[in-house]
Amino acid sequence: MGFKSLIVLGLLPHLISVQAATCDWKVNANGGDTCASFAASWGLTLAKFEALNPGVACPGALVAGQSYCVMGTVPSGTTTSTASSTTTTTSYSSTITSTFVTTTSSSSQHQPTQTGLASNCNGFYLVSSGDTCAAIESKYGISAQEFASWNPAIDSGCSNLLLGYYVCVSVPGATTTTSVSTTTTSSPYQPTQSGLASNCNNFYLVSSGDNCAAIESKFGISAQQFTTWNPSIHTTCDNLYLGYYVCVGVPGATTTTAPPAPTSTAPSPEMPSTVSNCSKFHLVQSGDGCGAIEAANGITQDQFASWNPYIHSNCDNLWLGYYVCVGV
Repeated sequence: MGFKSLIVLGLLPHLISVQAATCDWKVNANGGDTCASFAASWGLTLAKFEALNPGVACPGALVAGQSYCVMGTVPSGTTTSTASSTTTTTSYSSTITSTFVTTTSSSSQHQPTQTGLASNCNGFYLVSSGDTCAAIESKYGISAQEFASWNPAIDSGCSNLLLGYYVCVSVPGATTTTSVSTTTTSSPYQPTQSGLASNCNNFYLVSSGDNCAAIESKFGISAQQFTTWNPSIHTTCDNLYLGYYVCVGVPGATTTTAPPAPTSTAPSPEMPSTVSNCSKFHLVQSGDGCGAIEAANGITQDQFASWNPYIHSNCDNLWLGYYVCVGV
């Protein structure tokens, strides 16, 4: 090799200059991850992944448990040089650019997020223990389609909703199904589940042990009425939220039971559908059973059943801490 060639080769590392990337977020690789698969899972091109991780040899398998950069800034710049000898001319160029888009709303205080989150997102929610996609959608009055559109990395089964990550729950101009509160009805009764009847004039705060059937029975309304006034609550009642208000009456609605008299001295809480003329009550305690309560108060099984029609004949829904009727 000639002397000039040696000089040229010695100068190449200095002629080709690549500026270092600034990493904002790293994630550990799993066993079997490759540069290509890992980059794709975070919405990156292979070139972008290599630019963010200049010390990684791609293509090839990544080291399980080792952290790799998936979010950061790669300064743009182009360095081009030409080295020549008496026999050959070789051109080298290095161009590295960054296409990360930063918006005011999705700034560092809303990190981490899953890939593909809407770039114009202006409303964020931090996923907490127990959250589901349906619960988040209901909480913010958005549809499943909107949630999926703004958070495309989350699958339709919501199996990869990541705890501790921010999700998008609003974009400019989006409409929600949450009813507008008025100063005369909704405002004192918060929170409510989305879609609650706008003309609701009777509210109930969901407490521990409540279920849809019990609430319907307590207020003498049908399951259809309850569903119409509270459309976000499933017919299976599996998303009835503790501490939320539900609608149990609208103007002109008919009920199957007479409303309680204002002067009633019945203790609270009492089992649903207890007869209105009850004059003697028993507080259900640990270890109580229907037979024991009947014997202790000298009443028959038929009497107990007629005064407490909500309680099943096999006594499997006798609620601890609730009052039952033992005399009229």
